[in-house]
Amino acid sequence: MEHSIKTAAEIRQNNKKKILSYLIDHDCVSKKDIERKTMLSTATVSNLCNQLMRDGFLSVASLQKSSGGRNASLLTVLHNRKFYIALRLVDDISVHVALITFHKEIVNSFSVPVQEKNCESIMKACAYGVNQCLQGEEQIQVIGIGVALPGIVDLESGILINSTIACLEGENVIGQLQQLMPQYSITGANESNLIALAVARRCREDNYLQDTIYLHLDDGLGIGIICNGNLVTGSHNRGGEISHMPIGERNRVCECGCRGCIEPELSIGGFLADYKDETGEEISWEDFCRKVREQEECAHYIIEEKGRILGKLVSALDALFDPNVFFIGGRGVDVYDDMAEYIMEVYRNRQSIDKRKKLMIHPCREYDELLMKGCADLVFHSFTIQSD
Repeated sequence: MEHSIKTAAEIRQNNKKKILSYLIDHDCVSKKDIERKTMLSTATVSNLCNQLMRDGFLSVASLQKSSGGRNASLLTVLHNRKFYIALRLVDDISVHVALITFHKEIVNSFSVPVQEKNCESIMKACAYGVNQCLQGEEQIQVIGIGVALPGIVDLESGILINSTIACLEGENVIGQLQQLMPQYSITGANESNLIALAVARRCREDNYLQDTIYLHLDDGLGIGIICNGNLVTGSHNRGGEISHMPIGERNRVCECGCRGCIEPELSIGGFLADYKDETGEEISWEDFCRKVREQEECAHYIIEEKGRILGKLVSALDALFDPNVFFIGGRGVDVYDDMAEYIMEVYRNRQSIDKRKKLMIHPCREYDELLMKGCADLVFHSFTIQSD
C-alpha cells in the first residue's frame, strides 16, 4: 500500500516531484503545460516552480512568444548541478559506481576492485568508489546514493537475505554504507525491481508503464513486477519471488531442499547441468552459447526444453498480473532468440482467458546501464527536496 500523503509539507514534496518528473522528460515547457499535465492549479505551479528555481533545480530557458501581454517563460531542469550516485555490488571481487545527472544520463562509470572477499571490504570499496566518483566535482550536489542489492531486504531488520553474494547474507548493507558515508542519503532495492522500474520508464515517456514484468535469468532467478503502476513488494518485501515455484521438469534438488523448483532449471547453472546430464561434458556458458549458435543437437534440445518451461512461467505470470510487456534479461538473454518460439508456443496454448491479447516479450540487453538508471529512479522517489 502506498504511503498516504497527509501533511502540507508532504503535499508540497509530492507536487514538486510531479513537476520535476514532467520537466525531466519534457525539456523547455511553460507553466501552463505543467498545469495541464500535473492537474495542479495555476497558483500552485507558479509558487512551486519559483521555489524549485531558488533551490537550484530549474531555470528559465527562454521566453515563449505570446499573441498578447507578457511572454511566457519556458522552464528547464538544471541537469548538471544535481547528481545521483549509483552503486552495484557486482560480486565479492568488484563493485560498480556511476555518477548520473538529474536527467538520468550516466557521465562517469567505473569498477572498483574489492581487496578481500568479505562484507567489510565490499563496503570500503563502495565508499572509495563514491569518493573517486566526485574527485574534481566540488560544485555539484549529490541528491543521494542508490544501491542495487543482490538479494532481498528484510523490511524489519534491513538485513539482506537470499543474496547471490554469500558474504553479504545476513548483513545490513544499507545501514553499513550509511555509517561509512553519513553525509549522503542512501537507499537500496533488489536488482530486478530496479530494472523493472527502468524498463517501464523507458517504454513510456510520461509515466511508468503501468503493467510490466522483468525476469532475470543468471546465476539465480530474479523478478521485478509493476502492476497497476506500483512495484509489487508484498508485506515482507518478498512479493513476486518465483524461484521456488514447483514447475521444474527435471526434478532437481533446490538449495531449499525441495525438488522441482524452477530456479535450478532456469538459472545459468541449470542449463549447464542439463548439458552435462545429456553429454557427460562440463562446459562454460560461453561454450554452451557457441554450441547453440552452431545448432548442436543436444544444446538445441535443452534450449527447447527451457523455452517451454519459460512459456509456462510467462503464462502463469500473465494470468496473475496481466502485464503489457514482459522483459527477459541477465546472461540468459544470450539465448533468448533461440528460445523465443518455444516460449510463445506454450504461452499461446495456455492463453485461455483472452485469445486476442498479444503479450509483448522482449530481450533486455542493456542490463548494466538500466540498473544504474534504476538506482537513480530509486533516489528520485525517496529524496526530500530541501532549500539550498
